[in-house]
Amino acid sequence: RLLADPERRDELRERGVRQAATWPTEDETVAQVLSIYDELTQPTPLL
Repeated sequence: RLLADPERRDELRERGVRQAATWPTEDETVAQVLSIYDELTQPTPLL
């Protein structure tokens, strides 16, 4: 159906670009992963 509907293709493409613009960048993703690794590898004091 999309092959026969260029307007719908354009709409979906534009929506996809807008959605992708809200995703974190590669650098932001790496920083978040490293932050979580740091948090998980901190020594926990024994009570």
